[in-house]
Amino acid sequence: MGGHEIEVKRSKRIPSTDEDALETKIGEARDSEKDILLATHSCFGKLSESYMAQTFLHEIMHHVASIYLQRAVSEKVIGGLSEGLFQVLRTNKLDFSGKE
Repeated sequence: MGGHEIEVKRSKRIPSTDEDALETKIGEARDSEKDILLATHSCFGKLSESYMAQTFLHEIMHHVASIYLQRAVSEKVIGGLSEGLFQVLRTNKLDFSGKE
């Protein structure tokens, strides 16, 4: 992204760094490590493919904001953009995998 490699790592759970967090973290974009962490499970069980895909878009948006805008963007903005983009991709059955 922007000439930078962003590694995507999956694990069953992502430990929360916030001691007050009530829910398990399911995604994290880390600028300093140039990676995205994606959980396959939440505190409620295995995440669906669609939820994981939307979470991936959400974390990509954090890197886009950091690289191209050179600033952090609020979770509300990132959440709205990633949900909207995901909805457009799914509603229009857009698939860029190259599979027939």
